Amino acid sequence: MDELKTPTRADISDSDKWNLTHLFADVGKWQEDFAWLQQTYPKLQGWKGRVGESAQTLAEVLEFEKSLDLKIERIYHYASLQLAEDSTNNGFLARIGRVQNLLPKIGEAAAFLVPEILAIDAARAAGLPVVLAGKCSEPSEFTVASEATRRLRSSSCTSGSESFAIFFFFPSPANAQ
Repeated sequence: MDELKTPTRADISDSDKWNLTHLFADVGKWQEDFAWLQQTYPKLQGWKGRVGESAQTLAEVLEFEKSLDLKIERIYHYASLQLAEDSTNNGFLARIGRVQNLLPKIGEAAAFLVPEILAIDAARAAGLPVVLAGKCSEPSEFTVASEATRRLRSSSCTSGSESFAIFFFFPSPANAQ
């Protein structure tokens, strides 16, 4: 009696395998895009605290974020689909691991976007310009926020009877990590 043997990836015809060349022609092209992503995402910090300055600034940061998101999607899908093909391949495991290690760093760099965008609507609804947006989850962050607020409210930082809105976001104790 012949034993049934599970074929290896090498035993399967190319016509029965996924064609990932529409994502990347080869691993080298994937590595180029991954390197671009690693070098480019820190540029998000240039918009931190500035998202509400103007419609142009908002459009620029959203277009930049979109370019990152599109690149992330292709990079992740390629690595993920390769791993689904053969979860014993160390190269495939390494690629998905690299992506999974980079994604939280990108998320951390972009964490200011949603709060700042939400602050725009709240300030506009109150008829006030947005001056500062931030998140305070640590005592040191609260100290910095308090000092920034004090300086902004001083007469040297405002002219006449200008009004402004200052937003700081405090996580609820249930959401604090």
